[in-house]
Formats: sequence, C-alpha cells, structure tokens
Amino acid sequence: MPYRQLEELGARRHEKVALYLTFENAVGLIVGALPAYLALAAAPGFVRILLTLVCGGLGIICTLDAAGLPLYTRLLWRVRGLVRMRTRGMLIVPETLMGTPHRATSGQVRALRVGGAVRLAGEPALRCAPTPIPTEEIS
Repeated sequence: MPYRQLEELGARRHEKVALYLTFENAVGLIVGALPAYLALAAAPGFVRILLTLVCGGLGIICTLDAAGLPLYTRLLWRVRGLVRMRTRGMLIVPETLMGTPHRATSGQVRALRVGGAVRLAGEPALRCAPTPIPTEEIS
C-alpha cells in the first residue's frame, strides 16, 4: 500500500501564494501583523489599522531575499561575525579554521607570516620526475 508523502513546507517557501507574495512572505506578514493587531486592541481604529499595516510590511521586508539570504539571516550572520571578531580578534590562526587537524592546534603552531622565512614552492618543485610503477607480480 503506498504511503502519502507529507509536504515539506521549507522546500516550498518560494512558491507564490498570491500575485507578488511567496509563502515565506505570507508567514512574515502574519508574524508581523497579527501580534500588532492583538496588542493594539485598545487603540483607536485608524491607529490600529495603520500600525498593523506597518508591522505587516516590516514582516514582509524582513523575509525578502537580498543576494540569496533573507534580511533577518543576513543580520544574524553580521552580528555573529562582529561578536566573533570582538572575542577572538582579527588574526586568523589555525584554531579558528574549521577542519584543522588536532596536531596542528595542540602545539605552538601558528599561521605563517607573509614574506617570512617559509615560502611557497615554485614551479620547478612541482615538476619532478615520475616515480616508476613497480611491475613485479604480487604473490
């Protein structure tokens, strides 16, 4: 018996639900407008409608993609980067890089200074004679 596959709303967030409104924008509209509408229950009608529209517009603006990232995600990464620079400084050391082997971070190993004593290998070092492949039979 075949099963009914559940829809993944995260994968469909860029589908249009209205003329210029995607699913993600509609969620931003609801998240922005509904709390404002409920919080302003005692406000006069015109002020309540105006502030609800402004908060709904801010919800839509927060979910717009700018260069592939929504504004809230871009802001979150910007704050994360600033906090990281304040706590660890501007110098990049092996401990701050992801995937650094443990042996490199456990000793006194540090990043190399540009123009220092250690230099990159040039073209001649890369052109070495090929090593012969042994043709012996493995028994």
